[in-house]
Amino acid sequence: MTTFDETLHPRGQAGNAGQFATKTNDAPSGELAPTETNWERLQREAVVVDPSDPAFNSDLDMVIPATNKTYRDMIRMGIDPNDEDRRDPWIEQQQTARAAIITFDGKRIDMHERSRLALVLTLRADVPPGATIQFEETDQGGRWLNPRGVRLVDGTYLGAADAEEAGYDWENIEHAASNIRGTDHPDFVAIDPYSGYWELPPAAE
Repeated sequence: MTTFDETLHPRGQAGNAGQFATKTNDAPSGELAPTETNWERLQREAVVVDPSDPAFNSDLDMVIPATNKTYRDMIRMGIDPNDEDRRDPWIEQQQTARAAIITFDGKRIDMHERSRLALVLTLRADVPPGATIQFEETDQGGRWLNPRGVRLVDGTYLGAADAEEAGYDWENIEHAASNIRGTDHPDFVAIDPYSGYWELPPAAE
């Protein structure tokens, strides 16, 4: 058995720093990809509604206290949850609308008084600010209204199925509409009185 001779291992010697000791590299010529902001991330995640998608964020489906809206709703309406100046007034508006809804026997509509004001507030509270709800009259029980869809402030139209898929409480909208006629409240607009089509535009400022 031979003994270890360090002179046979030049790279381990102090006098031999290695062939790359003085090598330098050029600075990267390309630019780093821009960093995604938190708001951009939230906007991206808000449109992912499939729980099996890796980008799905279940936290966004948490209901904001004293409202019937989620953080996903807020973000879709262009409100950054971290922007206090826009977030707090929006939540306050939702809470005010929510408080005006009469409850009875566990339901959000008082079927005895059938308050027209409460019904209209319910309808408006369940869609984004500035949205217009479209209805058609039904002959069942005296020409009550049946919601057909909603037109958003940017002109986008969502039918009933699309609106429900987008997260709107369409069952509650149908429940409220089934207890009011277009002639019951001055805010309803007859867009085709012969065919029985009505609209509920956003409340006047």
